[in-house]
Amino acid sequence: MSLNMQLTESQINIQTLNTWNPFFAIETFNSIHEIDSVWDEVLHNNNTLLSSSYLKAVEDFPPIGMKFRYVILRDEYKNPFGVVYFQIQFFNAGQSLSDKESTKSPCFFNTFQKYLKGLVAKQVEFNTFVCGNLLLTGENGFFFKPGSIPSENALQIISETAEKVQLSLNQSGIQCNVCLMKDFIIKNQNDENNSLIKKQYHEFSIQPCMIMDLNPEWATFDDYLNSLHSKYRIRAKRAFKKSSGLVKKELSLDEIHKLQ
Repeated sequence: MSLNMQLTESQINIQTLNTWNPFFAIETFNSIHEIDSVWDEVLHNNNTLLSSSYLKAVEDFPPIGMKFRYVILRDEYKNPFGVVYFQIQFFNAGQSLSDKESTKSPCFFNTFQKYLKGLVAKQVEFNTFVCGNLLLTGENGFFFKPGSIPSENALQIISETAEKVQLSLNQSGIQCNVCLMKDFIIKNQNDENNSLIKKQYHEFSIQPCMIMDLNPEWATFDDYLNSLHSKYRIRAKRAFKKSSGLVKKELSLDEIHKLQ
């Protein structure tokens, strides 16, 4: 994930950012419902977590304070060749404060400290502009039709598109103070042609993708357990013992509605 706190008008040059194609255009939409057929045409079943059906579910039942922007990229012949997904998340520090102080003794100093902390936190609020999905890990923020662009141009196109959309949001009254380019898999972080490095984004890691390589020598699950260090093997066996009473059952749609 990368972070950029600055945006200047001089950075916005969407039509001349690339050498592989003399021109491409972006179309921005507020709702996936407006463009679901075109979106899925570009995606062509390549990513369920970027599909219009999934994005509709997120849009129809969004997290508190979250808005969305959807971009269709078209070539000079107006043919769609890419999609980019953005989220705008409002953050208020006052709403995020822990209420742990409420369990303390209600003396004057604790009460006064809590009041001051809340008073300051209420002043800290901002919109975060995100390319990708804050609800997921992985590259679920963009897709290009195979062969439509050279792979080395992808980051540049996405970052320039993000700047264009962010500028539009700012002009419409939605001031975005922080820009996140989320979950990019970059083979060479020090590549001098990396457009995110050139634009002074700062990389940081939040959580792993939870992908584990399987050892070909593992024929059974016990083989995997035996390969663990002793303390982790003990923890795993303890977890299995505690979960022995759990029942796994696949629910029908009617059962899901009934049980909620």
